[in-house]
Amino acid sequence: MKTTCNVIQDLLPLYCDDACSAESRRLVEEHLKECDDCRETYQLMQAALPASAAHTQQQATAQAAQAWKKQGSTSFFKGCLVVLASVILLFLGIALQHWCTTAPLVCSHLAKNAEAYFEAQGRALSFSYEADHVRGGYMASLLYDYNSQTYYIGLFERDSLFHSRWRCCGGVVGFEAGQMTSYNYSDPEGNAILIFAGVMLPKEAKWYTFTNGGIVYTCPIEGEGFADLFVIAGGRGDINGYPTLLDENMQPIA
Repeated sequence: MKTTCNVIQDLLPLYCDDACSAESRRLVEEHLKECDDCRETYQLMQAALPASAAHTQQQATAQAAQAWKKQGSTSFFKGCLVVLASVILLFLGIALQHWCTTAPLVCSHLAKNAEAYFEAQGRALSFSYEADHVRGGYMASLLYDYNSQTYYIGLFERDSLFHSRWRCCGGVVGFEAGQMTSYNYSDPEGNAILIFAGVMLPKEAKWYTFTNGGIVYTCPIEGEGFADLFVIAGGRGDINGYPTLLDENMQPIA
């Protein structure tokens, strides 16, 4: 009986897990009908099975939660890296666009930048840089085109990102030596931008005058070629101002 009980108790774990052969199952069931000790052992094993299964389930749930938490943290970190990389790439793209469309305060570079602006208007030009005048965020430039042998006015604005660089944003198509002309522009802030330029004017011309917003401005003529810039705050309503040449006595030149 003892030997039989030992054999049966060895088979009980397989019997409980339904992993034994049909012959072993029949042997165990017949023995359990007759042996109180083995039947008690079997009942104890059966009672322990739900608790063991629940513990196993809890372990699996805890492991799954831990894995999800780890994966979630990794995904969040990767997401932050993707957002950061996108922001950096966006900033670099904007910076590159600003850099490539502007020029440093160097005559040859400014001339090339002005060529690009006027070529976008359908004009093939080859500029030399003659003179300039800076006021705040704007610069007026006098340019000479070798192709047409005429002069141009170029308006440059200071770049908002690289403050030492400039971008041509407007201007006047060619005028000849001996003439004086103007370029008027209203910026987004409502300021009136006026540029007056002349090259090789008559010797008797010493001054020029213009009127803007009911105010008369009189300025000296200095040098053979010049480009004077005026930034009049709040002058959006009146950006007019055509120059009149004056002699040394402030009299208009016919």
